[in-house]
Amino acid sequence: MSEENASKFFENYFDSDLQEYIYDILYYHQKNSQKYNDLIHEQEIYKSSSEAVRQVLERFIPQKLSEEECKNVIKFIENNNLMMIEECKASYRQGVIDGMNRKKMLSDE
Repeated sequence: MSEENASKFFENYFDSDLQEYIYDILYYHQKNSQKYNDLIHEQEIYKSSSEAVRQVLERFIPQKLSEEECKNVIKFIENNNLMMIEECKASYRQGVIDGMNRKKMLSDE
């Protein structure tokens, strides 16, 4: 196996592991964070406020929106940003905890 192929193999392997690791963190966070669940619930409210808003947000189909519908799209985007911040915090927090546990485990050996 060439060095380039080996590099791609390990990169794909670790990307897959990382995706699974992050998925597990976010799944746990969704089950245990009321704030995160509230943000998800708000997303559904904004998305279901009208069929035109839903078409824009889910299918990226251009629509003529009223001022109120535009406000709901903006609120959805702002809310989505807050959700991403919560996801980043949860991932960072778990990464720090796992890193400290691994360091402790290695130093105990």
